Amino acid sequence: MLILTKGDTMDNKVNISNNDFDSNEVITIDNNKKSNKIKFIILIGVVLLILVIILFGVFNKKKKVGEDGLIYNNNESFVKEQVIENLTFSNIKCTYDGKDSLISYTISNDTDKDISLKNYNVIVKNKKGVAITKIAADFSNSIKAHDKVEIVNSVVGVDLTDAYSMELKLNVNKK
Repeated sequence: MLILTKGDTMDNKVNISNNDFDSNEVITIDNNKKSNKIKFIILIGVVLLILVIILFGVFNKKKKVGEDGLIYNNNESFVKEQVIENLTFSNIKCTYDGKDSLISYTISNDTDKDISLKNYNVIVKNKKGVAITKIAADFSNSIKAHDKVEIVNSVVGVDLTDAYSMELKLNVNKK
């Protein structure tokens, strides 16, 4: 608020003459330009503060550590169940202990025949589809009809908790 008395001017736009009011009268004029500028500056400051907080959160994302001290990859596209050559790969888990990653899963034979899975490759990819690592796995036993086996693959010195997908390439012999 700006208080003007006789003869005062504001930005050369408000002129008050002696004829406009008594000698003891006071006129108040709200200075909207200044208050609008201040509101605008405060609004810009708040928006910038929110952007900084969001960017800090995005780029400083900490990995969630489980109660067991392991970091888990919970990416849905990585841990989703896969069916390949009548074998179901389920219960897929990927953990990192600060040194090495472990990928564990269950292989189920849902057929009426035993399946000999001699060897297979596990290809772990990032979000762009580029291979991060390739695991050559040997499996000398057959998986009996309607049976399940638990598999654990260790990847030494690699953190796979941000991996996006797991591709399986099998070499299967049905008996």
